[in-house]
Amino acid sequence: MRWDCGQLINYRFDRVNKNIISKLRLKTKHFTVERIDIMKTSRYLLLLGLTLCSMTLAQAQGRKYIRYAIDDINRGKECIYRSTKGDSFAYTANSRSKRINLILVSMKKITYSDIYKVKFPRKSATYQLVFEGEGLTCTNPDGSRQLFHSEDKLVSKGKNGLIEYLYTRSVPVRFYYNNNRNRKKTQLQFVSNNGAVMNMKFPGSNKIYKLKTLINGNVICTNPDGSKQVFVLED
Repeated sequence: MRWDCGQLINYRFDRVNKNIISKLRLKTKHFTVERIDIMKTSRYLLLLGLTLCSMTLAQAQGRKYIRYAIDDINRGKECIYRSTKGDSFAYTANSRSKRINLILVSMKKITYSDIYKVKFPRKSATYQLVFEGEGLTCTNPDGSRQLFHSEDKLVSKGKNGLIEYLYTRSVPVRFYYNNNRNRKKTQLQFVSNNGAVMNMKFPGSNKIYKLKTLINGNVICTNPDGSKQVFVLED
């Protein structure tokens, strides 16, 4: 049986006895769940639906990795890349712009989450990565935790060496902008949408930028003067 995202999230259960689902067996490729509390089941299906939608969309776009990012006050920008197959990871940071392939130590799947332990090459300390829906919680060797969010990065190279970036996050959808001359991120403000086109503006400005996301993940931006530029999705 094939499930699409809507079917999975909107799945309805029969024979519900208040808070208990009696003799429910939900089978997938990786796990079996039996007799689950209905509230926990709903949360589980929502998280599973978000994860599957994210992975399926990335695969449809021909991407190899899904990017998770955090802007940490002490560490700066950090990113973890998870392959769309879910079996390999990479890491970048402000101080390490080149991707470092992480070594997978172990993995397991529980009711709500995918849990992985990884480490850096030639290092023994391990990091625990827990994926739930669009989020990633990283537990560091010292016990501290960091919450990463799924984030796409798009690039548009213009004239005179100007490189512009768009960053998108979902649930809810948000757009951020910066460029190679001003690294400070600015969150764009939502004005309205017309079908697949989202009308956005910068804070304090009335100029409208029209953003349209293509099936391959790229974004066409129509500027206030009518000119267009393409932001290409970074894998």
